[in-house]
Amino acid sequence: MTDERTQTLADGFVLGSLEQAEAEEFSRRLAAGEPSVTRALQEAQRVLAGLPYALPLQTPPDSLKQNVMRKLPASTSEPATPVFAETSANIHALPQRRALPTRWRTLALAASLLLAALGAGYILKQRSDIQALAQERQALAQQVQAQQRKLNELETALAFHRDFAKAIQKPRVMLVDLSAPQGNHNGRGKVIFDRDERRAFFISLALPRLPENEDYQLWHIGKSGPVNGGVFQVDSSGYAAVQVLHLPQTGGDIAAFAVTREPKGGSAKPTLTQMYLLGKA
Repeated sequence: MTDERTQTLADGFVLGSLEQAEAEEFSRRLAAGEPSVTRALQEAQRVLAGLPYALPLQTPPDSLKQNVMRKLPASTSEPATPVFAETSANIHALPQRRALPTRWRTLALAASLLLAALGAGYILKQRSDIQALAQERQALAQQVQAQQRKLNELETALAFHRDFAKAIQKPRVMLVDLSAPQGNHNGRGKVIFDRDERRAFFISLALPRLPENEDYQLWHIGKSGPVNGGVFQVDSSGYAAVQVLHLPQTGGDIAAFAVTREPKGGSAKPTLTQMYLLGKA
């Protein structure tokens, strides 16, 4: 006779739902040739194989019989005499379906739950993989954007220095050195004024870095007063490069260049108390 625990282990073994320790125990007992384990395994396999035939019987509705009888041909006045042919064939009764035992129903339910759990686990894993791929794709896109910004900055700097090198070789250029008017920092700057192209190139060195809410602003000062030349920030070494376009055509119209410290985005007029660099043309 098979005990209940052995049969439970056998049921879980055929379904693949045993814990590792239970599976090892059952396999060890099966290899040892325990009769109760062998019987329990055979019974579990027989139950699992018979699950497709364990559906409950259903009684056909009365209307089905009435529909069949209406479609049969009308009977004659004399009943037909049945003719029986002698035969030596053996007649076998078909197996009747039986109600599903309680343990079978338990085993079928366990199998259904196991399949449902496996399906849910697969779906969750696929969803997790998709989310991981989406995050990786977003990170790669951000890296590409950062590299593109860096490339644009390098191309802009290269174009500036190429034009700067051409301008400094021309005979009609004005060189202006800028320094701290109060002598309170080591920052300095240089302006190359290209009269032919009516543009200037400004380079700063060793200027102190400003907070995020402030900018440096370049000015060129002439007969009509100071004119905005653009705002800029410096890197960790205090370096910056700015190109100013549409300057007056003659150098005499520019008296000086200056750099002031202004709120973010610059000001309409220079803050004279925050002048960091000044150079007379």
